[in-house]
Amino acid sequence: MNKNSNIKTNSGFTVIEMIVAISIVSILGSIILFNYKGFQDSVDFSNTAQEVALVIKKAQSESIAGKYPTIGLTQEYVEPSTWKPAYGVFFDKQNSKMIYFFDRDNSGQFDSFGENCKQNKSECLEEIVLGKGRTFSRLCIYADEALTGKDCTSNNVSFTFKRPFPSSIIRYQYDPITSTPGFIPSGPGAVVLEDPQITPGGYSVFVSVLGRLATKSESSLASF
Repeated sequence: MNKNSNIKTNSGFTVIEMIVAISIVSILGSIILFNYKGFQDSVDFSNTAQEVALVIKKAQSESIAGKYPTIGLTQEYVEPSTWKPAYGVFFDKQNSKMIYFFDRDNSGQFDSFGENCKQNKSECLEEIVLGKGRTFSRLCIYADEALTGKDCTSNNVSFTFKRPFPSSIIRYQYDPITSTPGFIPSGPGAVVLEDPQITPGGYSVFVSVLGRLATKSESSLASF
């Protein structure tokens, strides 16, 4: 009597195959997480550049609207009947900060008066620090709207707006404490932001003499 026997073989992963599979999954997971973090950092940096532009836009909007400055109780307020509404943003490259201010003496630039923000005669309304190691690496001035004749040697620049016009009053390379008048460029000014975690590259916030704003990647230097 012949018997037919069916032999079933159950095959599975060996220990070595499992270790290899786990290693591959771990490597792929690390790559995905690394790329996601880099993506998030890039988005956050882009948002920071947009926020800088929004602060400048706020100064333009509040000056045109004729907003009266509301500040601390120790502030010597301007006289509404004689003060011409004017707001601006002062950029300090050495300290990587910007100051949102109101132009109380209508000088067309930020004057420190040696006081802290919202104290006594200070024009400062808000001091904003970039944080996360980010810097205003360059403050550039151009000779014309075609972005020629670039000068990036200044340690400071201010963009001031005065009612009723949307145009910007640009001053650079001056001392806000002594209130020495700053130089006036013929073209736009640009604030260049850099992040040590994101290289190469950066963002530039441009402000034209006519008051137009543009945010561009540092590799893009096309005119407005």
